[in-house]
Amino acid sequence: MKIGRAFVVCTGFALLLTAPMLPADAETITLNWSATASLPSLGGFPFTGSGTLTATTGPGGDLVTNITGSFTNGAITDMVTGVGPLNASPVFMTDNLIFPIGTTFTGPPVVGPGVSYASVANLDIHGLAFATTAGVFIMASQAQPNTTPPPTGNFYSQVPAGGGFGVGQFTLSQVPGPIAGAGLPGLIAAVGGLLALARRRRHRVV
Repeated sequence: MKIGRAFVVCTGFALLLTAPMLPADAETITLNWSATASLPSLGGFPFTGSGTLTATTGPGGDLVTNITGSFTNGAITDMVTGVGPLNASPVFMTDNLIFPIGTTFTGPPVVGPGVSYASVANLDIHGLAFATTAGVFIMASQAQPNTTPPPTGNFYSQVPAGGGFGVGQFTLSQVPGPIAGAGLPGLIAAVGGLLALARRRRHRVV
């Protein structure tokens, strides 16, 4: 009877230990980003790049709080050191918001209060500022994320530090996270070991 109770207690403890493996904060998302395009001579981005970003979700857009990665143009590589400033350009007036394609957003800054839409562009026309070792890079969409019909082709703009301009694709993708309960088999094995030890001690006492 005591061993049965011990099993229930230990199993419950094991389940509690696996809880931190689940997303602790559903309002924080981490995504991979990439900037790809044809050659700059054909109108593509002067710099292509990739990395990871973190954002805080919001009803009208997700605010980027950190960016890592790099941009490369031939032999030149500029490391991304974080998020650039708001209103980094008088043309784009960067708001540092992302709108992952397929996500439903409601209200400003893209539409009016109470209006909802499924995003068709990862950025809005104001764009996202990247702080890099060379200065601020700006990525922006040439179409709002609620555009109908959805834009196709190269419709994101890039303005790198030091000058230049090009169009291409800016993509976002999910970062694989830990599998919920992945540590449970090991914990169950540990509980089994404790039960075996308890039985051995019981036999010795008897």
